Amino acid sequence: MTYSNSKMKRLMRRNNDVLKPEYLVMVDKQLDKLFKDLRYENGCLFLSTHNGKADASNVSDRVGFEACFNEILINRLFPKKKVTASLALTFYSMFITRLSGEYPQKFCTILSEDNGRWTYRFHIVHDGEPLWISEDLEKFAQPIMYDIFGGDNDGV
Repeated sequence: MTYSNSKMKRLMRRNNDVLKPEYLVMVDKQLDKLFKDLRYENGCLFLSTHNGKADASNVSDRVGFEACFNEILINRLFPKKKVTASLALTFYSMFITRLSGEYPQKFCTILSEDNGRWTYRFHIVHDGEPLWISEDLEKFAQPIMYDIFGGDNDGV
């Protein structure tokens, strides 16, 4: 199920960009690299490329720890391309498809936009822990959306 605030809904309605097939190939190649670097540790799923780069000192649970490590700045994945809403949404949906196909856990994935910069995060939905994102999306200043999907397993 997808949840989004009114700013993201407006942005998606205005989006009329059609992606060229080569963009789908570019997204798929980036996903191959990212998924090759996923690792399990202490019941969490992490992007190993972010090992040591996230500051988890402010978090007290696995969800927060995963969300710190699993932040992907989409614009950095495609430095020579203008990242449009279509490209960001395609990355978002292809990541969800890949994640749900390769891992049995229930996940939360989050996409946000801030002045043309697109950020993607994900974490396992752990029993007894709240989602990383607040369910009141209207309080966010930027366009934001999230999905909950996958199995009911907790952890790995």
